[in-house]
Amino acid sequence: MPMVRRKGLPVHDPGIYGQVFDNREVYEAKYRHELERTDLGRVALMHDGEVVDIFDDDYTASRAGFDRFSPGEFSTHPIGHPPLQVGSLGMFLLPA
Repeated sequence: MPMVRRKGLPVHDPGIYGQVFDNREVYEAKYRHELERTDLGRVALMHDGEVVDIFDDDYTASRAGFDRFSPGEFSTHPIGHPPLQVGSLGMFLLPA
């Protein structure tokens, strides 16, 4: 798969990052302002450009993402904080 560049973001391989960059763009454009008013400090779980749930912490959001979707088919976004960069090793941070 070719490397691609998203607006102002580093070059990445979409096979490794899956939906992370696309979901981040949608989060910033569509959800950030509202969620910072209603859920500041929590974590959004996104799939296919939609916020599918909100959690109290990144571990719980990531665990739910792995339970519901395949790796690369979801992303988590801290609400009111810079995005976490766990890279492709994120799946190994959670117990099986």
